[in-house]
Amino acid sequence: MAITEDQRSYYDCNKCPAYCCSIYDRVQVTPRDIKRLAKHFDLDVPTAQRKFTTSWQGEQILRRKADPIFGKACKFS
Repeated sequence: MAITEDQRSYYDCNKCPAYCCSIYDRVQVTPRDIKRLAKHFDLDVPTAQRKFTTSWQGEQILRRKADPIFGKACKFS
């Protein structure tokens, strides 16, 4: 099931213990999420999309990185 733009969730990645991205294989992001990332990092939307997300079976998901504790976690943990 795809997440729509009206299904709003608010997260503070600064306080994230990396539970979602280390337990689940993917964390889906919406166009609204990408716009928020772009604004936060002072980037244009296409750059934020390339830098922070990837595509998996038609879903836009957060990129992951190697993590010494969890194996893999999102770029923000």
